[in-house]
Amino acid sequence: MRVVHVNTESSWAGGEVQTCLLIDGLANRGIENILVAQPGSQIAKRMGGRGIQIVEIGMRAEWDAIAVVRLARALRRLKPDILHCHTSHAHTLGLLAGRLAGIRSIVATRRMDHAIKGPLAAFKYRRVDRVVAISEMVRSMLLAAGVPPYKIELIHSAADCPEPYPQGDLRAELGLDPQTPVIGTAAVLAERKGHKYLFDAVRTLKERFPRIRLLVAGEGPQGSELRELAARLGLDKEIIFLGFRGDVPQLLNTLDVFVLASLKEGLGVALLEAACAGRPIVATNVGGIPEIVKDGETGLLVPPADSRSLAERLAYLIEHPEQARNLGSNARAFVRGRFSVKTMVESYIRLYHELVRQP
Repeated sequence: MRVVHVNTESSWAGGEVQTCLLIDGLANRGIENILVAQPGSQIAKRMGGRGIQIVEIGMRAEWDAIAVVRLARALRRLKPDILHCHTSHAHTLGLLAGRLAGIRSIVATRRMDHAIKGPLAAFKYRRVDRVVAISEMVRSMLLAAGVPPYKIELIHSAADCPEPYPQGDLRAELGLDPQTPVIGTAAVLAERKGHKYLFDAVRTLKERFPRIRLLVAGEGPQGSELRELAARLGLDKEIIFLGFRGDVPQLLNTLDVFVLASLKEGLGVALLEAACAGRPIVATNVGGIPEIVKDGETGLLVPPADSRSLAERLAYLIEHPEQARNLGSNARAFVRGRFSVKTMVESYIRLYHELVRQP
């Protein structure tokens, strides 16, 4: 079986992590994979060193006619059994190019939990052969947009949870001693991730924990704005911007608590990774997050855009390390059992074979 994957993102975020995990898993099962990506994109650089064929096509926008023609030309040459579109823009471009090229089976993965607005947006989800929802919340959004239930497949995102988990942390590199309370987040620097509410919570926590530090991993369109906000709040020392980090285990091992303050979230790949590291989690009760964070069992939930609740829950875990460790341990066991890469890959393989067998 040959699968062509299309990812239109230039940067690196949770969706790209999932695309790579899937391609690696499929390759290990003997399935041929080809990745169509933006020239010079992070995912093209990472997958290029793994023996995966990369086709670089500039895809400037969702309705880029030139990209559609180029992608259709590539698909006619590659003749995939399955065309798998991993982003919203890839979905539009892939649907148009795939139909032009006569591709029989097109799959699109939906990762965002916001409402699908407008007739064109709803139309493209109804026109592919299957839409994969990464959470129950995303599935409900697709149903609300009129996508037939038989076209929707629920396949959760996954995380690689090695046993034993890698050792090492960043405290020495960052000049942090063992007594420093360290919380951290890893997310694209964008408004939907709620960083400003987290920063306001840190300003409150500073009064209670004068040595507290917040590690912020990730890059994005709000990078400069958030750095300016940290300075205005007088948190230049307390908030440490790390940019993009490839050493995820070491980053997570550094943290006393992992926090995700998202206003919208399809599921939360960063939460899966934090759980694999056994980190106690505080996260907002939005989107698919409650499918990972069971309040009081695998982490603590707070309302979105609520800095006071964030501060209270973070303070509780800092002051109650035994309860924090129990939550982290529960989260790791839960994610290893429910969100494994093996389960995700096998679910996609079943879906692909079902589509290929259809007359």
